[in-house]
Amino acid sequence: MQLPTLIKNMTQRARVLVGFFVAPAVPAILLYVFNRLMGYGDAAVVGPLLLMPLGYTAAVILGIPAYFLMRKRNVRSFVAYVLLGGLIGLTFYLLFTIATSYPGQVLLVLQRSLGPVLTATAYAATAAGVFWAVAIRRISQP
Repeated sequence: MQLPTLIKNMTQRARVLVGFFVAPAVPAILLYVFNRLMGYGDAAVVGPLLLMPLGYTAAVILGIPAYFLMRKRNVRSFVAYVLLGGLIGLTFYLLFTIATSYPGQVLLVLQRSLGPVLTATAYAATAAGVFWAVAIRRISQP
């Protein structure tokens, strides 16, 4: 059975659960492949291993409530999910930085964190796009 056929036959609830399970891992896998292609060798796994647990944590803390809000408002747009995903990544990064920085050093850390901010935003936006493709996208019946 092909994957698209399998997804077609799943209930909406099952698709949402699979989406939340799979989506945070996909950007990590893409990052790993990119790092291997860039020649980082065994070190290519470090970034994904650090980011994937944070991605799952963000999905649970911010992604699940965001999904219920989008469902309540009947928002099904790919662009809306990707933009909200990027916002979730940015918000989670800011909360994580505030929680893990020394008091009084938060602004100094944030001033020098454009790279990590962009990484978190792109990671979460990619995960949200994957979630949309698995859980939200209308699948045409044959």
